[in-house]
Amino acid sequence: MADERDRFSDDEKKVISLDEVRQTRGERLATKEENRKKGHSDEYLDERLREEIKAHASFRRTLGLCLILILIVVVMVYFGIRLTMKYNSIVMVESKPAEEMATFTSLPYADGILKYNNDGMVYYGRDGAAKWTATYEMRKPKPSVCGEYIVMADIGYNNLVICNRDGKQGSAYSTLPISSVSISREGRVAAVVEDDMANRILFFDKTGARSDSNFQTLMNKTGYPMSAALSPDGKMLMVSYVYMEQGMMNNKLIFYDFHDSQVGANQTVGGFQKYGDTLFARVAFLEDNKRAVAFGDGRIVFFSLKNRVKPEETADVRISDTIERAFYDEEGVYVVTSQPENNAWLVTCYAKDGTARYAYRSTFLPDHVSMKNGCLFFYDSSTLVVYGKVLGKMKLRFQGNFTANVRTVVNLGKDNSFLIMTDTQVMRVKLKN
Repeated sequence: MADERDRFSDDEKKVISLDEVRQTRGERLATKEENRKKGHSDEYLDERLREEIKAHASFRRTLGLCLILILIVVVMVYFGIRLTMKYNSIVMVESKPAEEMATFTSLPYADGILKYNNDGMVYYGRDGAAKWTATYEMRKPKPSVCGEYIVMADIGYNNLVICNRDGKQGSAYSTLPISSVSISREGRVAAVVEDDMANRILFFDKTGARSDSNFQTLMNKTGYPMSAALSPDGKMLMVSYVYMEQGMMNNKLIFYDFHDSQVGANQTVGGFQKYGDTLFARVAFLEDNKRAVAFGDGRIVFFSLKNRVKPEETADVRISDTIERAFYDEEGVYVVTSQPENNAWLVTCYAKDGTARYAYRSTFLPDHVSMKNGCLFFYDSSTLVVYGKVLGKMKLRFQGNFTANVRTVVNLGKDNSFLIMTDTQVMRVKLKN
């Protein structure tokens, strides 16, 4: 049996299975007997069998090549459609009434939208339905969001409220007025509070319980903390300080790491004091604990925290045009600058390391810019612009107007599916050809 199997070539062995060999051998033996009666030799049968095997192998190769060509054509057609496809209209899929508030602000939160004012906040899920309501009394409510957690603080006053997508988790009160807050992905809160001669940074857990971890900064030494940001894992803090030097106001950025110890001034792991009189009014981490950014007047500085005990500056982006708006999310940073000579605005998208990725001219000043799953979109109260990523490039998918006054738009994971909040409704919509 081994001798007969060795008569086949290596290519033929790859094509024929063991069962096929056994079946063929049985047929061959039976046919040999018949052919002997007809006067044919065994060599005649072997040659005939080899020809049949070659024909079968050739057919399978041809079939495989045809299937590959069909797949290539399908992929080319798909990407050809994607490259040229544009949406022409907004179609409402579902609409639900939004809870009435005298005046309110709204923003993307979790997988839906948060609506708030001085008396409370309401969370609407991706289906447009109200999931929970949290009440409070604040004069200047200001939120900080990280993942599914949000802290609402009464800036200039004393109380804060902590919620996640399940509703209210806790609240806290500070005897000193709160100047800024930041929250981590697990609900830890850092609050900067003001005193006459010093400022303190206080920490709370998600229930509002005060942590023993806190530290004090003296204004005549460290400076005044303009903005503070807690890392998503809750174990690093970035602070922008303003200080006086030779009668001039200057800015410095300091990183604190309390990953393995209690918080204190001795946990400083990085200080950047080379920015002169540029004032960084906002600092933030970019959702992954490894990147941070500082927003200043005409300047945005990016940092790497891959080595958390030695932060590094990765880019110092100077912007000559007036910065009208700046946004950030898990994908990167978006800056809107004015271009008076073109009667337009420029939307520039930066990667998390500070590399400029895309730039788009807009005929209106966007209220918000964001990217999700390769879908870049920006909007104001009446206009929406959507780009989709195809083969590494962003292609215009839609530009059109709303029929209602729009407050917030959230992408639902595709370049044609959105959740929209108006003055009175929460709507799920789709873009159609």
